[in-house]
Amino acid sequence: MLAILLWPGSPECYPTVARAAAMLTISPCCCRSAGRRNARRAALAVPAAAMLVMHLSLSPLPLRSP
Repeated sequence: MLAILLWPGSPECYPTVARAAAMLTISPCCCRSAGRRNARRAALAVPAAAMLVMHLSLSPLPLRSP
């Protein structure tokens, strides 16, 4: 297997960032429907996901191709 580094400017990086961004836009809707019991957990998950997206978009992404 080959390890390829993907930089934020590379086209291969965009689907991953776009997918993570889509998850961030969906998650507030899920937070509202989850009710008050899971509100604290959801409130922690959204900033953590945002930080992960930011980290992935700023750093090279290792991708293994078959």
